Amino acid sequence: MDSFRNLRQIMGEVEADGNQNHCTTWAPPMNSQYRLDVDAGFDSIRDKYSVGMVVRDAQGRVRGAKACPIRFPGSVACAELLAIRMGMDFCLGLGLDNVCIFSDSLAAIKAVKESDFDLSHSGGVASEVRAMLEGISFLSIHHMRRTANNVAHALAQRALVFSVLFEWIDGVLPSWLVNIVSRDLSII
Repeated sequence: MDSFRNLRQIMGEVEADGNQNHCTTWAPPMNSQYRLDVDAGFDSIRDKYSVGMVVRDAQGRVRGAKACPIRFPGSVACAELLAIRMGMDFCLGLGLDNVCIFSDSLAAIKAVKESDFDLSHSGGVASEVRAMLEGISFLSIHHMRRTANNVAHALAQRALVFSVLFEWIDGVLPSWLVNIVSRDLSII
């Protein structure tokens, strides 16, 4: 039974504490809160990495979105942690507080929630995220399945393809992004 549970944890179906992960579709945050969804992208052929992030309010409106190529972070796990860290910086730059953070990387969420001392680059980024979570701006960090992370995933993929920074703040979004956001909202 334990080996089956470990496999399900690796697959992202069970949280590290054993609770079932039911976040399979996007859901808005509570009133007066914001939801930050982040994802990292990796192109193994071109050896390129990227991050994507989107911040939405309780009505599902996009308050900001960003797609950004990043220099080699050392590993996919570290890229996922950098996506969280950069997303937090993005929210702070927008002046947002009461932000709940979501990532589809169970390994990154576990690294943030565990307080083990880790001298690796990933461990340093995880420590920075933990320190930022103690501030008043960020409420919590959660794992979600990839199916609930369509917008951030598409943004990360866009940065891989074009290798340039894209950023939208409280403005008109490109039609390809509007379509993905609309699909999320049609589910709720």
